[in-house]
Amino acid sequence: MDKIVDLRKKEEAHENGGSMAGAGAGAERPPRPTPPSGPEVISWTGLLYYHEPNMRAVWIASCAFIALAVVLQIFQNNIITTALMALIGLMILFQAKRKHNNVGEISLSPLGIKVGETSHIYSDIKSFWVDYQPELGMEELSLQLKKWYMPYIRIPIDGQNPVRLRDFLIQYIPETKHETTLGEVFARHLGL
Repeated sequence: MDKIVDLRKKEEAHENGGSMAGAGAGAERPPRPTPPSGPEVISWTGLLYYHEPNMRAVWIASCAFIALAVVLQIFQNNIITTALMALIGLMILFQAKRKHNNVGEISLSPLGIKVGETSHIYSDIKSFWVDYQPELGMEELSLQLKKWYMPYIRIPIDGQNPVRLRDFLIQYIPETKHETTLGEVFARHLGL
């Protein structure tokens, strides 16, 4: 039977200043590897998303959908389409009136991206795009998730260096230009 090594005796000998059994008197510990230089975590506190509703545009859009619902009911007598249009009009109005806590911490780390209380690991993210056009008021990080039914996640970068964000993220996920959809243009115009 092989010899059983009692590790407790080694710890006691080491704590008492004695040498460890099996290690020579001049044995030294190997140096610890130094962590790579560069930003390990990029974080800032700011807006988690834009929410500054243009109430005049919200009321116009909401009333237009409700009026469309009434017209469709009169001419087509289709209750499903009527209900759908009326619900869209009401949801636009409720979304604009809803109170939002849209300030929080955003952090990018080697493990993933955390936006407020929500974390996204890199294996769930398909691509990213840093949309930096200050003359148009667009300074945001756009994330496309691998789930086909999820919309792009748009994160305001609030004065962060876009090149630094890009250089950090390109190590973990591919960069692909994200086109703005018609729904996003509509929501941005309404301020939702």
